[in-house]
Amino acid sequence: MKRKFIMLYALLALFALGLLFLSLGKYRFYQNYINISLSEPRSSTHYTEPDARSPAVRVDSGTVPKIDINSADIDLIMLLPGVGRETALRIIEYRSKNGDFTRVDDLIGVSGIGVKKLEKLKDYVIIR
Repeated sequence: MKRKFIMLYALLALFALGLLFLSLGKYRFYQNYINISLSEPRSSTHYTEPDARSPAVRVDSGTVPKIDINSADIDLIMLLPGVGRETALRIIEYRSKNGDFTRVDDLIGVSGIGVKKLEKLKDYVIIR
């Protein structure tokens, strides 16, 4: 009887360790895209004047910046209309799993982006 309880507790401990390692792996994946440090305040980055190094480029006709969705980081993606942190993370995760986008319409495959949101994004997104 004691052996059964010892085996049960050992299996539960192994299961808990497995869950811990899974959550740490997910944390490390998202750590690349989110500043999680609590000691320093997070500064927001706004790209108002794009340069040669920035993935945002100025349109010939005016002041609307277009963002290259294949090279943009989370802060740039969040500048798009109707895109928050969760949707930006889904875009980055989709890009890392499936490779670069080949057309703007490929964004429809990202969870949380429907036809209406895609129509809003088409004016602000480019593919290089």
